[in-house]
Amino acid sequence: MKIREFVEDYPEITKPARNSNVFRNGDGNGNNYNKVPNTIERALAMEPVKKGDIVLINMGDDTEHCKMVGSRPAIVCGRFIPDCPVILVIPMTQSFRQIDRPEHIFIDKNDCENLRESGMAMCEQLCSADRSYAGY
Repeated sequence: MKIREFVEDYPEITKPARNSNVFRNGDGNGNNYNKVPNTIERALAMEPVKKGDIVLINMGDDTEHCKMVGSRPAIVCGRFIPDCPVILVIPMTQSFRQIDRPEHIFIDKNDCENLRESGMAMCEQLCSADRSYAGY
């Protein structure tokens, strides 16, 4: 399955459950949050991304848990929500161990713009990422 087909068939789980204006109007309990935190402002100022885009993501350095770490390409698989500071991504690796598993998809660098090396999308590592840490 090509990544474009996977991303297009991915269910729209990123639809907002409710319209949250907590940073604009408060939380309804008398707490007024007039200022949006700087990290959210920075993320919202980033260039919009769309499904199928490949971005460079810093996955952090948490080596104690079973998750990918370091800076790596990732495929955007969630729809773009303008007022949401996070994006849903599938991280990639240059290691091709267990490429025959159904959740691992080979990504050819010749099929993608600006991808220097072919890699493998690890769909089981689906995660959200701060938009401000996504680069091209």
